[in-house]
Amino acid sequence: MQTVTIINDDSQPLELYSLSGTTTQFYSSVFKENILPAYGGKTSINVYYLPRTMGNTKSIFTIKTNRGNMYYDVNKYICFI
Repeated sequence: MQTVTIINDDSQPLELYSLSGTTTQFYSSVFKENILPAYGGKTSINVYYLPRTMGNTKSIFTIKTNRGNMYYDVNKYICFI
């Protein structure tokens, strides 16, 4: 599990609408807060890795907001012996 913190350092509130990933090997919790106040409002999500294949796995999480999309890259390598 990896915790990802989203911090709003802008002068306007940040509204978080949705979160989606590009693979089924990663999933995340939901936002703890959907509206982040200006200048330091923050929330976090947990990203979980559920390997289904060996080797390198990449995913991009897309966070849709009132200011457009933000992207978070995830990369894991799994090797079974």
